[in-house]
Amino acid sequence: MNIREYLAESVWTREDVDRFLDPDHPNWARFDPITGYRLNDLVMHDGVDGSSTLNTYLPNSARMTINYADRPCRINTYGDSFTQCHQVSDGETWQEILAAHFGEPIRNFGVGGYGVYQAYRRMRRIEATTDSAPYVILNIFSDDHVRNLDMARWFRLLGFRRAIGDLAHVMFHANPWAHVRMDLSSGTFIEKDNPFPTPESLYELCDPDAVYELFANDEIVQLHCLSEGIDIGDTSNLDRLAEHLGVAVDLRSAATRERDAASLFYSYGLQATLYTLDLVRDYLSGIDRHLLVLLSYGGEDVRVALDGGRRADQVVLDYLAEHDIPYVDTLGAHVKDAADFRLNSRAYCDRYYIGHYNPLGNHFFAFAVKPTLLEWLRPEPITYQESKLRSRT
Repeated sequence: MNIREYLAESVWTREDVDRFLDPDHPNWARFDPITGYRLNDLVMHDGVDGSSTLNTYLPNSARMTINYADRPCRINTYGDSFTQCHQVSDGETWQEILAAHFGEPIRNFGVGGYGVYQAYRRMRRIEATTDSAPYVILNIFSDDHVRNLDMARWFRLLGFRRAIGDLAHVMFHANPWAHVRMDLSSGTFIEKDNPFPTPESLYELCDPDAVYELFANDEIVQLHCLSEGIDIGDTSNLDRLAEHLGVAVDLRSAATRERDAASLFYSYGLQATLYTLDLVRDYLSGIDRHLLVLLSYGGEDVRVALDGGRRADQVVLDYLAEHDIPYVDTLGAHVKDAADFRLNSRAYCDRYYIGHYNPLGNHFFAFAVKPTLLEWLRPEPITYQESKLRSRT
């Protein structure tokens, strides 16, 4: 397969776009001109023990707030599906677990599929409204780094769409959005707007020739194709990228091409996250907000760590430490927790994951991050203030 054939398989159908844009059709997501999409109310058969999950979104596009929803909110959370808490129902999110424990609401602005940059763009919109909060949590998942770079994540999800079959029509999303890229002439990162900012413009992605013209020379699609063993022809753009990033690769060698392309892609993504964190710091300091970063990981990341593998995102931890940004490394928390069990790495992860965290996994996450939140919040939550008998006000 070559890149033209790959893109031809990824072309949208007009029927899928029609369904996505139809407000009366049950869809996981709906169109957004900046971040591509936002989430819809939906019941999905994707929960623990074969259950369905209840997903409800408020007019401000936050997930349903249940615990202490009538009280002032001072914490907003942003990120991808590990912030949204995909695959659990509204009351089973880590935000609701912490809210119940702290005695105060915590808003959930997570959206599945977002990268760090897309979460930042959502943050800028929300924090400019009356739903702003003095304490802002940015939750970064291990795959978010490369999502920063996608012009349209759809065009590297062909394998995922094949795996979920007919559910792909309900889960239709990953359309074009605002993203970041390196200017290959200067070696500096730049922000790029959504190239398809209107609902009508999405129909252009139903044309195989238009898709090929737009994406055949896109370095993210090229890197993905190379990592999957798909021929892209000329690699000169990627060679310049590797030079700017200081990553030694040989994309012409059949023996190393797939591995080197994947390595270059992830290195590119990590640097895009550091650039985005610069944007986040500048923005929040300018509006007098406090930032806490949480680092989330999937089951495969945890298994690798438990089996002695080396973590790939150390540069992010180094950045957070260098800039004195409070953070929680939940990969380390899982490694510490696993030492209390006589389980192999797979059995341990099966306790907490069903793809995303199951309800027990969200409970683990909530209490893994709780100590740092208590140090960060001032005053402390009411449940951690001086212990004495008092009226509840």
